[in-house]
Amino acid sequence: MIRRMSPRFDIICLLILISSGSFAQKRFVSGLVYDSVTREPIPYAGIGVEGGYQGTASNVNGVFEFIFDCEDTCSIKISCLGYFSKKVSADMPYDTIWLKPASKILKEVVVLSKEVNAYKIVKKAIRSIKKNYITDPFVMQAFYREYCQRSGTYTRLIEAAFDLYQPKGYRKRLYRDTTFNGKLKLVQTRRLFNQHDNGFHPPIAVRSALTADIVGSRGEMYALAMETTFTSPIMWSKQLLKDGYSFTLNKMSYLDGEEVFEIGFYKELYTRYDGIKAEHTGKLYISSKSFAILRYESNKGDENLNFITGVTRVDYKLFGKRYSLFRIEKSRRFGKDHVDHFEILNTRVTLGKSTDTYKNSITRADIAYSTYDPQFWDTYNVLTRNKLEQKIVEDLQQNSELKLNEHYFSEQELELKIYEEEQNNRKALDSLIRHNDALLCIAFYEYNGRFSLADQYQRAVDNIKRLKNAGVKFVFVSLDYNRHDWLTYIKKNDLEGEKHLRLGVDVKKEKYHLRRTIGMTQYQIYYKTRLIDGNVEPPYSKKFIEVINPYLEKISKRSEGAMSPGD
Repeated sequence: MIRRMSPRFDIICLLILISSGSFAQKRFVSGLVYDSVTREPIPYAGIGVEGGYQGTASNVNGVFEFIFDCEDTCSIKISCLGYFSKKVSADMPYDTIWLKPASKILKEVVVLSKEVNAYKIVKKAIRSIKKNYITDPFVMQAFYREYCQRSGTYTRLIEAAFDLYQPKGYRKRLYRDTTFNGKLKLVQTRRLFNQHDNGFHPPIAVRSALTADIVGSRGEMYALAMETTFTSPIMWSKQLLKDGYSFTLNKMSYLDGEEVFEIGFYKELYTRYDGIKAEHTGKLYISSKSFAILRYESNKGDENLNFITGVTRVDYKLFGKRYSLFRIEKSRRFGKDHVDHFEILNTRVTLGKSTDTYKNSITRADIAYSTYDPQFWDTYNVLTRNKLEQKIVEDLQQNSELKLNEHYFSEQELELKIYEEEQNNRKALDSLIRHNDALLCIAFYEYNGRFSLADQYQRAVDNIKRLKNAGVKFVFVSLDYNRHDWLTYIKKNDLEGEKHLRLGVDVKKEKYHLRRTIGMTQYQIYYKTRLIDGNVEPPYSKKFIEVINPYLEKISKRSEGAMSPGD
């Protein structure tokens, strides 16, 4: 049976003809990856140029399409955990690739004896990161897909190409004080479906999805903070690793001629949102030879949990002679009717320093000013859609009055509108500080600080009224991406009588003297244009009154026509 080629096959053929005189040629292969015993498709098998830095993956139905650069002779390698790998010629026309399961030839329970300590295997895998993973600067070219379901209806689909630059490669030190050190650049977008016009979501959640890379994101300071959300802290803290998790050696698997430890882990969690007991369970697949982490599977939460739960799978693959992130699939559920799904596929690794411009995150401005080039996507490796994802595209188009290209530009306009609103709010805050002629109190808060702000405001409301009567101005400043939630929060907590500004998440915190992670609300007091306290206690506290009283006296004297010395 000859497999029908995709619509972009003709374009690839044209590129091959154009590049036929060059040293490296564009090639295109497509096919199906199946289990030779069960005759079932193999999802997420790795397909790549042997010994090279390009790759793609089969989808959940075993389907793949792969565009790659190749010299006169090169081989394509197809591999998957639990199967014998297979190599085929890049020139060989083929349809279905059959992989043989490797489980039957594995050595029996010798390795499962009591002498093998699962915790020590995990610990050695962490110590082996610097020898197994790329520690030189590199750029990862990746494909990103995100879709969202609310109350049973798919309402959002984003597909994009982005570059991740790791200026120091994977960290050589095991535990650091940040979860993500890479720099990002949005290259292209091709799908921007969003049937919510309220700014509910961040414009694109690439940075959030990348925190699932447990080899590259192990910041110890974030471990306890992130422990009760969908992100895994399993590698992030020596103490958590030793005391927080229990590890069990389940069985052995197989990949690329090496036996692989399958290690289960477990931790009991208490969510910070509603006190419900939950669990964090999953598996780590670790090479018995190199102790490289090959796969991470995680299930956090409980089906009765009323807030965030998450399911994650992360695969690592050899690019050249060292491993790098290959694929991320992550789903998270908010409450009972809101599900987000993310996928990232590493399509190429380029070693060496880059002089391109990168940012800490992809922002609304990047989306608003992004471009769509059909020719780019005709030659870029993407995750081939499965039946569910194709249905999502059809449903979104069917439920929208806008055509594909109209919806794309409509979404760009929305992101631009929200971005401009954030920029105007930043200018408004700067103007308030610059033209302040008395006392100004600013309350900065992030999403996770909303709960504390509402409580603190209710406790301080009488003090705030008295201070306002004495000439003190108050402004409440949100660093939240969620415009709709922000407005709802203000109304729900009786804050509508106050002045509010939303700056967004990508604000430069050092400009406003903010802590790296605000957590609880951060209060600041300005006298005229001078910051007199950048992190004062809440307005209901004695410390706040002690800090502000001397300046209240200055305002009082000035209003009476007298100036205090040095005013």
